[in-house]
Amino acid sequence: MGGPGRIRSYGGPVTSGDGSVVLYPPAALPSDTFIALQLATPPTPPAGVQPIGRAYTLRPNRAIDTYASGSLLFYYLGIDVALSNVPEGNLAVYYWNGTTWQRLATTIDSGQNIASAALVGPGTYQLMTSYGIPLAAGWNLVAYPLQETQSPTVALASIIDDYTIIAGYDPTNPAQPWQMYDPNVTVSANNLDALEPGKGYWIYAERTTVWRISPTRNARTARVETLPFPPARFYGTITGNSDFTPTSGLPVQVFIGDTFCGEGETQEIAGQIIYLVDVWAAESTVGCGTVGQTVSFVIDSHPFLPEPLWWNGQIQVINLFSVGAKCTYKFVKGFTNLVY
Repeated sequence: MGGPGRIRSYGGPVTSGDGSVVLYPPAALPSDTFIALQLATPPTPPAGVQPIGRAYTLRPNRAIDTYASGSLLFYYLGIDVALSNVPEGNLAVYYWNGTTWQRLATTIDSGQNIASAALVGPGTYQLMTSYGIPLAAGWNLVAYPLQETQSPTVALASIIDDYTIIAGYDPTNPAQPWQMYDPNVTVSANNLDALEPGKGYWIYAERTTVWRISPTRNARTARVETLPFPPARFYGTITGNSDFTPTSGLPVQVFIGDTFCGEGETQEIAGQIIYLVDVWAAESTVGCGTVGQTVSFVIDSHPFLPEPLWWNGQIQVINLFSVGAKCTYKFVKGFTNLVY
């Protein structure tokens, strides 16, 4: 077995030419069958994952019925793990079958700097690493594990098809404490520009998945801050009537029943007047949003429709139109009385 520059052995292990990988072939190979173990130029790694060392390709000279009992053993350098900025226990062997990468169950011997995995079949194998954060369907409060900032598009690339929104909270910004990013809506509704070291975030996953992310600089486990539950974010255009002409800078108030549950301000973007408002959750403000409750909008003292249902699993695009004359209201922190 082997190839040019490789150590050959019949029925025993095969070592790569650089000595970094050992192939333990499947048991009971026919005498006329051999496997070439060669350095390879790998495809792009999976999102959020970084390679350790080089990639290797297994090429048999003929089809092999089963690769059961075969394995591949990687010797890795401690400096490579240190430079990856990910703990050693996160190492895993990945397999490329010509179409996709597959993460294999991997055994780590940190004393000998060895990572090994069972063979799957012919193709490319590479040792890689990443943080892996399990996410359940629904809301997940997670620690951002890196000691560097990354944009949401970079940080969440590995779960782009599995989440709908990520939310962070900044108590030092009372005017807009919630920062959110929804990959499916316009940039004007998103205000989470970067994930930051030492912070926690809420992620809404559509299904059970694993968020994989890897740093480019020194990283250590981040702590999760105590966060209130995310609000429901609404935004959209505003259409007036004979009693109301929308302009920028108007107050936008939202109510659930008689409870004041958030406020925002109209703004002009690309010639259109839009609003953006966060409707607080009941977990953070008593009497406010729970799933399925009706949300009422008042803009500059004018009532608006429609009245959507509260849900914070995604930014909701709701275009509002004025439906009545100006109403009078009195607002004191924690108390609201509306008179139409």
